[in-house]
Amino acid sequence: MADPTERNDGVTVPGARLIVALAVGISIAALELVTLRGMWLTALPDYPAVILAFLITLVLPGVVVQRALLAGRLADPLVRLALAPALALAIVAIPGFIALEAHLDLQSFLNMFALAVGLACAIATYAAGGRGAQDQALIAESVPHQSLWTSVPLGILLAVMLAGIVTTPFWASGRVAGDFDDWTYMAYVREFLDTDELNASEPFIDSGDPVNPRMRSNVWVLVQAGVAHATDVSPEELLFEYLPPLLAVIGVLAAYALTRTMFGQVTAALLAALFLVGYALIDLAPHEGTGANLFLRISEDKMLGMFVLFPAGLVFLIRHAERPSTRSFLGFACVMLALMVVHPVPIAFLGAAVVSLAILRLAVSRSASEAGAIGLLLVPLVL
Repeated sequence: MADPTERNDGVTVPGARLIVALAVGISIAALELVTLRGMWLTALPDYPAVILAFLITLVLPGVVVQRALLAGRLADPLVRLALAPALALAIVAIPGFIALEAHLDLQSFLNMFALAVGLACAIATYAAGGRGAQDQALIAESVPHQSLWTSVPLGILLAVMLAGIVTTPFWASGRVAGDFDDWTYMAYVREFLDTDELNASEPFIDSGDPVNPRMRSNVWVLVQAGVAHATDVSPEELLFEYLPPLLAVIGVLAAYALTRTMFGQVTAALLAALFLVGYALIDLAPHEGTGANLFLRISEDKMLGMFVLFPAGLVFLIRHAERPSTRSFLGFACVMLALMVVHPVPIAFLGAAVVSLAILRLAVSRSASEAGAIGLLLVPLVL
């Protein structure tokens, strides 16, 4: 049956697009609000509640927004899943920053969170309308022939390994002591949950002194407090037990997404994800080892920036270099916004990548316009 909102050429009727966009935005805003206010997840067991809160707050908004930003090979569902948290954090970056700077309470931030997510999803849904035929053409162009003989076994192996990671709260609970930085973040999460003013004082000293500058604009910690509030799970359990496996899976999928974007091959992307997991498993002992950072410390801001946000920025950078567009530019800008309120160090590495790629393009193609299109990504990076 034909879609009543589309003409024969696949372009959505503007009036119908607006109605659909408003319906999507209002529905998602309502879902976010009832979830973040703890109206139903608190009745579930702790870990399932955290999983649902994670999917609703940090995955669903990003998946919806991606409809306006991604096409072609980036329609791969695993790529979309890997990029979703970066875009979701970009949506709540400004409301979170305002809440921290104005010392609002957590409930005010959660209301702003739901409003921002609903508005962003409505705009993205409206903008995504009318591109069905064009996006299908891009998908057909950008997906090369795949060999099931290699990709299916690798996919099964990766699925088994990710299942092992996700289930760690059931078979590895309490076996590893928390990292010092985890206790630091946990103190802030607890402070946000128990006080009426965000970032009003240093939680370790409780002297009324201004908060540590490092944490002053850390919206990621504020989002963690929102998840803890929505699920009624203690900050200790959230940061030490439940969030790390979920974020580790996203980090592994980010390696998949980056490789998939670079080479367009599912097999190569699966091999990259498996390599990351395998290397992490043999590098667990050192404090700064890949395994400790990926599996144990991933809920910290610097690790989230390194394993999740940095690859997301590279995905949009590569996409923009291949086919410069407003969508890829906005996607890259969103990752920059997310990094600004999570951890700024990866921004420097992305800046080096942008400059290097622009110089390489200029040297190879001798086209100043192509190099300049890549160089434009420095604008949101510098801002």
